[in-house]
Amino acid sequence: MRVRRFGVWAACAAVLVGAAACSGGSGESSAGHSAGGGAVAAPGTASAAASDASASAAGGTAGGAAARAPAGSTTQPSAPLADTGVKIYTASVRLTVPRAKDVAAKAEAAAAVAVRAGGEVESEQRGSGDDATASLRLRVPPAALGATLTALGRLGTVAAVDQSATDVTSRVADVQSRVASAKQAIARLRTLYATAAKVSDVLAIEQTLADREADLESLQAQQRSLSAQTSMATVSVELSVRAPAAAHSARSHHNAFVGGLLAGWRGFTAAAGGVARVVGAVLPFAVVVAAIVAGLWVVVRLWLARRRAAPAGPPAPSSE
Repeated sequence: MRVRRFGVWAACAAVLVGAAACSGGSGESSAGHSAGGGAVAAPGTASAAASDASASAAGGTAGGAAARAPAGSTTQPSAPLADTGVKIYTASVRLTVPRAKDVAAKAEAAAAVAVRAGGEVESEQRGSGDDATASLRLRVPPAALGATLTALGRLGTVAAVDQSATDVTSRVADVQSRVASAKQAIARLRTLYATAAKVSDVLAIEQTLADREADLESLQAQQRSLSAQTSMATVSVELSVRAPAAAHSARSHHNAFVGGLLAGWRGFTAAAGGVARVVGAVLPFAVVVAAIVAGLWVVVRLWLARRRAAPAGPPAPSSE
């Protein structure tokens, strides 16, 4: 009995070992089949591979992200811009100074504020004369923007100030992803170009490669522009001469009677001025009409005078 049980257990163990061996063999054969299929399909044709590389480059953000982060992957992005946030900071300050000769000095002081903050003067325009003005465009680090605005406010009377921040995190991440995808596509195209044997394949790869390189240059230009805008904050400063305060009206220092008298005089002069304007507008027409009427009157008088002076006709014969 014990011998039979031992034999059954031995048979079961042999079956299990055989099943494990079959599974391992099938797994190895599947892996070998996959590797062999990949090796056969890898060369392909140069034109088809060029088209695939072009399509992968045009995929943009979605294709690049899918290639770098498969489903279920927990790998973090190479540039975690979404976590830190990227913003473009801009501000504008309008200052007034009491005298025209102070504009130039305050403009120099504003430029010095930017330099002390670790920035620079990007552009500057000045005007001279009694209405002297100055316009400056400053670039300062974003961390020093608040201190820069405070220092600029001490240079004169602040007439207006504006500050804004534009979040461009998604735009920067999109451009970076598209640049990475374009570089990968160009690398694949150059590999295919080195192994292409047919003239038609070489020409097709060259055209596709030129297009992809042009796209990459455009994307890199956008990347540089965004980097310049986000690395430094832009501050626009306008300086002008403060308008003199309106002088108090003289009538505020007089009593009610004098104030009423002045108001009446102003009304009289306004009315007289209105009448004078009407007369001035009508006078040319009146002169022409008067000349016509005078001419008609002279003609009528002459006609009447001639009629009265005309001789009477012969006397009628008498009946006797």
